[in-house]
Amino acid sequence: MSLRVVAAITVLAAVVCASPARAHHVPPPTPGQSDPYFHCLNDGTENEDATPWFNNHYNASWALSPSLLDRHIPQGLTTWGSYFGAGNDLLVYTAYSQSDGRARIQGIDPRDGSKTNFAQLQVGTHAGGVAIVGRWAFVPGANAGGVRRYSLSRLADIFANGPSSDALAGVYAGDVVGTGFMTQAGNTIYAGTFREHGLGVMRTYSVDANGDLHQTSGNIEVPKKTQGLLVLPDYFVFSTSFGRTNRSNIYVVKRGYSSLATSYNNGNLRCVRIPTMSEGVAFTDSRIYQLFESGADCYRHHEPECGASDVPPDRVITHLYRIPRVTLIDDLPVYRGG
Repeated sequence: MSLRVVAAITVLAAVVCASPARAHHVPPPTPGQSDPYFHCLNDGTENEDATPWFNNHYNASWALSPSLLDRHIPQGLTTWGSYFGAGNDLLVYTAYSQSDGRARIQGIDPRDGSKTNFAQLQVGTHAGGVAIVGRWAFVPGANAGGVRRYSLSRLADIFANGPSSDALAGVYAGDVVGTGFMTQAGNTIYAGTFREHGLGVMRTYSVDANGDLHQTSGNIEVPKKTQGLLVLPDYFVFSTSFGRTNRSNIYVVKRGYSSLATSYNNGNLRCVRIPTMSEGVAFTDSRIYQLFESGADCYRHHEPECGASDVPPDRVITHLYRIPRVTLIDDLPVYRGG
């Protein structure tokens, strides 16, 4: 064997050993796996945190409140249907206090970005999600698994006429399987767990005439690191993230699956990278809106309440982002690596 051939083989071996394993070498997931791997669009880029599809298809929308970002961390996002009258919705987002003070809830008009006044919620509430059903807004409380309900008429009064100096106490509405995320679809509430490693679960809940929650389903698998959920007639849209330097993912999954692995292998689970620290997701007026927590001053300026780190978020986002529903649901391609 010539020296030239030996040298070429040596260089090739060094390159192979130095290169990270590519996603397309991961075997297909199987039902029952606790922590299956799902390929995401853009996994094949050299930069493992690149988000080209997001950059080309999502657009910056309305700014979040600077006064809220000053001391609070955005979490949940939902739609208050027909808040402004028939067909004119309000986007509602929650945020927890970085100093374990009062959480906040506030509205954004998707037509022009104008913001309502904010209301203050129970001290210590993480506010990992928000659901609006019947006469109430439901927000996870300070106690693990517990959910509190808040009168929509009271919230509407504060939103329109000014913040209250006192936090709304709310009323205990029941326990749920997890408060990592929460949203609604019609009169049904969805709530579920956040797990850094391995699949989480969610369950559905009905709301009775008194505003109390009643479980109506068993466990439904959700991706690991789920932070937000949008429920559409035929699809779930999951927002997943963890850590200020790790990219987030959006999963679009056709409803009615027995397991996420089966859905993925059937081409009914699609995934795409989006920027770090994604949270709640909501829908109104043919658009899907995405919330991020990376714009909070606590993370941007390395404040100790968010962990004294010299590493800022990979991408600081202080606005909602949005994408046409048809683009995300119909045009996002299936990706299997390669």
